[in-house]
Amino acid sequence: MTETDNLKRILNDNETDETTLVESAGQLIDLASENSDKMSIKFSIEKLGKNESRINKIENKCLFHYYLSVAYGDLHRLDIAQTEQDWEWEQEIIGNEVKNLH
Repeated sequence: MTETDNLKRILNDNETDETTLVESAGQLIDLASENSDKMSIKFSIEKLGKNESRINKIENKCLFHYYLSVAYGDLHRLDIAQTEQDWEWEQEIIGNEVKNLH
């Protein structure tokens, strides 16, 4: 089993505690970004979003929003690298990136 698979397994487990959930999502986002793996970044965003209500500790909430912002930024960077688009504020992905930095 690859590290990516193991992290996805942790994020799929509804019994995973909130700290492990957030830390594993961050690790998966970092690993996926290094490998230009947009599907794993999107998977992390989806799992974090579905589990937001389970995150109660303030330090985990801060990391939650930080990792979401990083994930949206990575998606945007990978999209631009593939399409050679210019950077624009009026893109949903940039809005999501900035929104999670509040």
